[in-house]
Amino acid sequence: DWKTRGGLFFGAAILGFFFWWLFFLRGFGTMVLATGQTGGTYTALGQGFAEFAEETETRFRLETLPSKGTPENLKLLESGRADFAIVQSGQASPDEVRVVAKLYSEVLHILVRNESVVESLSQLDGMKLCLGEVGSGSRVVSLPLLEHFGVDTSHEVPLAPDEALRQLREGEVDAVFLVSALHSASIREGVGGGALRFVNLGYVVSGLVARFPFLKETSVPAMTYQCPSRDEGAMPRSTVESVGVPSLLVCR
Repeated sequence: DWKTRGGLFFGAAILGFFFWWLFFLRGFGTMVLATGQTGGTYTALGQGFAEFAEETETRFRLETLPSKGTPENLKLLESGRADFAIVQSGQASPDEVRVVAKLYSEVLHILVRNESVVESLSQLDGMKLCLGEVGSGSRVVSLPLLEHFGVDTSHEVPLAPDEALRQLREGEVDAVFLVSALHSASIREGVGGGALRFVNLGYVVSGLVARFPFLKETSVPAMTYQCPSRDEGAMPRSTVESVGVPSLLVCR
């Protein structure tokens, strides 16, 4: 009868409105942003994105997914486990990945102990180095530079940033390579005790940029890192010439 038909029509309309609200107004559930190592800049930035989305976005929820860095993030995108990722530019990526925005520039920090004789990359030959964990962006940038100068990296040990800096201070490794944003918490804490200094790449920077087009000339400005144990209260005392790479927000 008409009452039954009317009730079915009304129920179908309510159900249709619910699904329209769920999928078009509320969105399609959760989206995942692949970030980086716990305590790193990528992780902090990703958390900022997630908090902003929670405050302003009604169509979906943004979750962060920690990783070892750019190579793993690209794999997470390709496999569909992540919808967005923060990566370093200049690394091979699948055709399905595209850039959303350039975020900031990351700088290669090369650290040794104060008493070290090292003043250039070639002097690192045969030394015990830490270039970052396997699959990290620091390692991807650092290895080609050392190979360019014929440096023997057979004694290299893969370590997370905090552990690498601890071992450097205690003399267990001779140099640490870290690609990170300026004012990185790991580097700030690592140099705070005054036992470490930066290696200046100097005049070789322009040659490295010519050899590796994904790099750009950059620097660690003088007095960037607070260091109360030093007379000047901050370090480095003068600008340290280095190379860097842009960090990017990408999606599938």
